[in-house]
Amino acid sequence: AIPEEAKKWMALALTKKTKIKIRAKMPKRQFIGESRELMQKVSKEVNDSIQRIKDGISTL
Repeated sequence: AIPEEAKKWMALALTKKTKIKIRAKMPKRQFIGESRELMQKVSKEVNDSIQRIKDGISTL
């Protein structure tokens, strides 16, 4: 006995149609908003990346 979900995907895979319309239910992404902690972490990551690039260029 094949589960209903598997039957649905099997039928979709074996279809002869040239155009298929699939509707996926995706949850809405929540917006985090601004925060001092997030901005500090992002800023540190960016600055660290820039420093690694500078260090790589200076060794050439």
